Amino acid sequence: MSDEEWLTGKSVEHRLRVRYAETDQAGIVYHANYLIWFHEARDVAFRVWADEAKRCKSEKWPDEFEGILATGRAIGSDTLEEIGYRFLVIEASCKYLSPARYGDEVIVTAVPKKTTVAKMTFAFTVRNARTQRMLAEGRTSSAIINRTGKMVIRMPPEFSRIFYAGGAPANAPA
Repeated sequence: MSDEEWLTGKSVEHRLRVRYAETDQAGIVYHANYLIWFHEARDVAFRVWADEAKRCKSEKWPDEFEGILATGRAIGSDTLEEIGYRFLVIEASCKYLSPARYGDEVIVTAVPKKTTVAKMTFAFTVRNARTQRMLAEGRTSSAIINRTGKMVIRMPPEFSRIFYAGGAPANAPA
């Protein structure tokens, strides 16, 4: 995979503190929680990119999106599902490099892959916020399907607008 396909300028950082419930008896993060963190970072990215796109007033949003925005809600996985899009995970991987522990602050960085097909692929890194030590690397891919479960073939234009609006690096609030 070439570097040009990954939109590193659109990376979003999501900070979180490791909660006790995420750890085993040794105080080390249970492996499945990294996938949950990936999902959280992806959702934060949606919200950041939708805010960027909202500031670009060049075209009108579809009515469903305008309805969400009019109520003061953010565009995220939950609201995208409300208007009929579903995200079917078709690939997930995580390489564990060093353990995260209870109380650590970690930074999960999500980087999208550019595509025209209705598939979202993200690369993730997890690092310790204090030491910057790399803790894990991963990747997820999700197909976009509609309410009836049929796969969407082309990336919906409103998604392209969300994912590729702006161009400056976006960092979510801590």
